[in-house]
Amino acid sequence: MGYRFGESWEKSLDDYLTNPPEGEESHYLCSECKDPLYPGDKVYHVDGCNYCEDCAREWLEEQSEEVTEEQAFGE
Repeated sequence: MGYRFGESWEKSLDDYLTNPPEGEESHYLCSECKDPLYPGDKVYHVDGCNYCEDCAREWLEEQSEEVTEEQAFGE
């Protein structure tokens, strides 16, 4: 696929993300959204599950809470 002259990079990125690279099949899915995970994608392995970058970010935001320095380092 790739960038075509006169086409915005956002459109090219959207095309790449919605149409898998030719000749590549995904054997893995994101545990949350079930989107295919392709070689070269950033994948996060958490608690035995594989997450795409977007779902991992959401998971982290849900799991995190603000703590004081004393709570974090036990001082």
